[in-house]
Amino acid sequence: FLTMLNKTQIRCNLKSMAKRMLKGSWKPAVAVLLIPAFVKLSFTLLLYATATLLGLAPIFLSWDNFFSASAAQIYTYTRLSSLTWLMQTLLTVPIGFGVAAWFLSLTDGEREPLSAVFCWLDSLRRLGKSLLMALLLWLRILGWMLLFLLPLCMGFAALMFHLVQRGIWLLPPSGGLLFYELPGTGQAVAPGLLLRVYPQAFFMLLGFVFLALVLGILFCLMMMRYLPASYLLNRYPEQPCGVLIRQGVHMMKGHLWEGLWLQFSFVGWLLAASFACWLLSLPFHFQSGVLSSIFTILILPIPFLFVSAYRSVTNLLFCQYVEEASRLRDGQAHYTACPDESPFPSGQNETMRDTSDDTPLPWNFDGPDNP
Repeated sequence: FLTMLNKTQIRCNLKSMAKRMLKGSWKPAVAVLLIPAFVKLSFTLLLYATATLLGLAPIFLSWDNFFSASAAQIYTYTRLSSLTWLMQTLLTVPIGFGVAAWFLSLTDGEREPLSAVFCWLDSLRRLGKSLLMALLLWLRILGWMLLFLLPLCMGFAALMFHLVQRGIWLLPPSGGLLFYELPGTGQAVAPGLLLRVYPQAFFMLLGFVFLALVLGILFCLMMMRYLPASYLLNRYPEQPCGVLIRQGVHMMKGHLWEGLWLQFSFVGWLLAASFACWLLSLPFHFQSGVLSSIFTILILPIPFLFVSAYRSVTNLLFCQYVEEASRLRDGQAHYTACPDESPFPSGQNETMRDTSDDTPLPWNFDGPDNP
């Protein structure tokens, strides 16, 4: 019970310290998060201008125009949009790691200029390393996604097959409602009457929903294994990407649920940001075109950017916390004791200096709940 209470208090302390660090820095933090949005908007405008020059602007503006276009136009536009997406990815991925680097400097008590966001673009080596890290993370996430989708798809297929075997078919009628037709009887029943016809279907559907919920939670837990990847890449940029990912997984041992609850603690803020976005969109009439893209990419997400800044600083502090816990668990030196050392020392007898005068970290608290 004390352990759970302490973890709850640690989470509260992390979020409280994040607010204190962002005090007076909210505007530059939001400006930093707007830089990737500006890059995305620039490539969107580039795609629109190129499509206009090639006579493909109507395809860009509406899905109806897209499907009514000729095969040659769709092929040309697909190649153009794919090239634009590739160029955008080559910029937004290192800029994303640069955003994490800027927030990491903020947690260290420094406020770097906005140009620090482009730190992973200053050389081909650093650019390639940021792209490699993103690729390795994407492949691992894709692998876990396929692993968890397989039993989910099997469960859904088993449910549909069983219903078909019982003679229950799902048909979309012209009236817009869903009906179940019983072959051989000539009867069609509404979904509300399905329980009377075959009540076991409700429990099977409930079991499928439970399976999807469990697999979703397990997938989120697996994603927490890679939460420190961006932090470690910016903290130890000279280490290989594979080593950083493995070290992040090692750091998160015993902290997966703690990290997941930390992410869930921002749900209230995200709901408030969604409501603010809804209020912000009321004076505007969404129409296809450049103005809609500018509003959607730059203005509409601003409430979410404040939450994202708050969440980014909190996550980085959480990564520092799990790194400290991992070092203590492995018998290694405190990070602040020797910041210039190799991040993952092989020896176990490092000498630690006196840190009694250091500022207490949010997870080092004194109180009646401290065991």
